[in-house]
Amino acid sequence: MINPLLNKQHLKQYFLYGSAAALVYIIPYIIFLIRNDYENFYILFIGSGLFMLTIFIYTLKLIRQPYDKKRTLSMIFSGHLATITGVLIATVLVVMIFFFFFPNVFTTTHPDQIVEDLPAAMRSGKPSGILFPILFITTLGNFGVGSFISLITAYAGKLNQTKDEPVSLETRI
Repeated sequence: MINPLLNKQHLKQYFLYGSAAALVYIIPYIIFLIRNDYENFYILFIGSGLFMLTIFIYTLKLIRQPYDKKRTLSMIFSGHLATITGVLIATVLVVMIFFFFFPNVFTTTHPDQIVEDLPAAMRSGKPSGILFPILFITTLGNFGVGSFISLITAYAGKLNQTKDEPVSLETRI
């Protein structure tokens, strides 16, 4: 018998909620690229907050599922898999959209044409210089908030915290 965490229903949920989290993160990212000003960098963190909200909604849904609501570890595992899926999809979308906005990523450009008011440390003369901080927020920031909210929700949202049924990550016979 297959592990319930890796059945088709759960895999579909990981992809669905991971994709939703990635898409709500991408909306503020596109707004940041359209506004084209370094002072609007905070918009990326608003996107991470929306990413966290989507993972929070998914972990709240897990509380109502019979297998997951009895096992805290399976809720944490499911939340992390949805988070990892969302981070991977968001990273691919960020790079694709960045190439759409800046087709000549690796050529020298005036720094104000990339993003206005860049600090001196980030002025490399190439659009790829701003891509690293954006990818840093996309990967580590979103993974951090997704992991945090799945841990908090798994423990705080569980109704009966006095006993926790053991979870097995191995297949059952």
